[in-house]
Amino acid sequence: RKNDEAVAWLPDGKSFVIIDSFKFMREVYPYSFKECKYESFVRKLNQWGFTRLTSGSGVDCFSHKYFQRDRIDLVMEMRCLDWRVRRRGPRTCDREG
Repeated sequence: RKNDEAVAWLPDGKSFVIIDSFKFMREVYPYSFKECKYESFVRKLNQWGFTRLTSGSGVDCFSHKYFQRDRIDLVMEMRCLDWRVRRRGPRTCDREG
């Protein structure tokens, strides 16, 4: 696959790894999202409840119980967490503001 050098699923299909963040932001990200920095993308993942499994090694892995390979049906269960109450527990984002 074309983007395997930038991003890939881990063997269990329950986590993905960003192998090359520069390549990911240049070749993969623009097809699905507005332009931004990698750090902003990681914050958005956090806002949507993803867990960062690794950092500091140059390779980042992320996991979310509703984001799994070949399980498109689960994506509709994902909820954006409101940053104002994230420490007190998950709530959905105010979609109007």
